[in-house]
Amino acid sequence: MRCIFCKQTAKKFSSVEHIIPESLGNKNFVLPKGFVCDSCNNYFSSKIEKPFLETGFLQNLRARNFIQSKKGRIPPHQVLLPHIDGIHGLHFGLSGTHKLDLSVSAARSLFKMKEGTLILPPGSIPEKRITSRFVAKAAIESLTHRLMGTHGWQEAVIDDPQLDPLREYARYGNGEKYWPVHIRRIYSENAYILDGEERYLITHESDFLFTSPESRLPDGSISSEVYFIIALFGVEFSINLGGPEIDGYLKWLQKNNSKSPLYQKPPFPIDDIQGVKYPFS
Repeated sequence: MRCIFCKQTAKKFSSVEHIIPESLGNKNFVLPKGFVCDSCNNYFSSKIEKPFLETGFLQNLRARNFIQSKKGRIPPHQVLLPHIDGIHGLHFGLSGTHKLDLSVSAARSLFKMKEGTLILPPGSIPEKRITSRFVAKAAIESLTHRLMGTHGWQEAVIDDPQLDPLREYARYGNGEKYWPVHIRRIYSENAYILDGEERYLITHESDFLFTSPESRLPDGSISSEVYFIIALFGVEFSINLGGPEIDGYLKWLQKNNSKSPLYQKPPFPIDDIQGVKYPFS
C-alpha cells in the first residue's frame, strides 16, 4: 500500500478517506483503506477540512440544511439581533422549535423589546488558500476514486510527475504559493434533481473537464488541460490539475455560454424557491 499523497508505504492505513467531509452530507463518496495513510488523513482533517468547515458560510449552510457532523451535531446558525451587540447562535430544531443562545444581559435586553428583527447573515467565506487546498485534495482523491481498480492506476496517479505540484500543494502548502480556484454559484442550495416523483437534494457532485485542444506546441503535440469541477450545495469550484492557472476554464466558459460542465445534458437542477431549471450558471 502506498499513500497517494506522501507516497510512503511504511505507514498505517486504518481509515477510509472521505473525499467530501461527512459534515457536508457525504456518506458514500470515499476511498477505501489503503489509499490515504493515517498521517495524511489526520493532517487534512485538522489543518484543511476543520478550518474550511468552521467558517461562517459553511456553518450557517449546514445549520439551515440540518447537516450533522460525525458526532451527530448540527452547528448553530450565526445570527444578529439589531440593538443587541454580538453574534448569537440559533439552533434549528427538526420539530420546528428553535433555541437562541443569549447571554444574561442580551436576554434581558431582548425581553424589554416589544418587537424586533432577527438577521441570518450568510457568514464569512473560507480563506482562499484553505479553499484551494481543500479542492486540490478532493481533485487528487476523486481522480484516484475514478481510476482505482483499473490497470496501471498507480502509475497514472501516484507516479505521474505532472500531478506532484498539485499533490504537494494540497498536502504541504508550498509556502505562500496560491493555486487559483474559480468559484461561482450555479444553482441555489435548495435545488434538487427530480426523478419521477422523488426529489433528491444536491449536496455535492463532481466531474473532470478535458478542454478542447487550443494549439499545437513546438514539438507538434496538442495542448489541452484537465480541470476538476466540484459543486457543494450549488457552489461550483474549479481547479486546473496541471498548473496554477485558471484561464483555460474561463475561455471554456465563454465558448459554452457559462454552462457548468456538470450539466451539459438534462436533467438540470430545479430551484426550489424560484421554480426554474438551471442549464446555465
